Amino acid sequence: MKPRWCASYKHVTVRPIEEDDIEKLRLWRNDQEIKRFLSPIPEITKEMQQDWYHSYLKDPNIITYAIDERSELNRMVGTVSLYDFEGVIARAGKIIIGDPAARGKNMGFWGESLALYIGYQKMGISQFRAEVHEKNISSQKMHQKLGFHCVGKHKFDVFGFEDDFILNKDFFEKIHDFLPEVRLFEL
Repeated sequence: MKPRWCASYKHVTVRPIEEDDIEKLRLWRNDQEIKRFLSPIPEITKEMQQDWYHSYLKDPNIITYAIDERSELNRMVGTVSLYDFEGVIARAGKIIIGDPAARGKNMGFWGESLALYIGYQKMGISQFRAEVHEKNISSQKMHQKLGFHCVGKHKFDVFGFEDDFILNKDFFEKIHDFLPEVRLFEL
């Protein structure tokens, strides 16, 4: 589903992915280093990516945002998704920071923070859940910094386990004092 809402804070903006973004996303999703912690899928062709994008636009159960860095790189550096909407509960994740120049600069944290804020403020979500592979240390640390709490564990499709996290709106808003400075805007 193409979202109506966008958000920006300092040098980061989350916005809907556009058709012009999908080739870059396809290349990132095919990168072996990136895909090792994502659900396993075969190599994605250009045709498969086009088909995915057109199906995505019709799917009311997922929103994927482009994460744009707007000071140094001034381009899309990754993506983050909100999905599996069940009333006031949804999932957050599927984060990819595909641009090597953006890695190690907290772009995942800022991108997911902005997406969560949109979910809490504009979509009526009161709790987000996330699944993070136990060996994905940077994502584990990022989710803890966001305020997620581990509530369990389950077997991952390919290897090892994923930790199950939850984050409630009130706690998220309590621990992040920058939120009043976030600019929410509609397309």
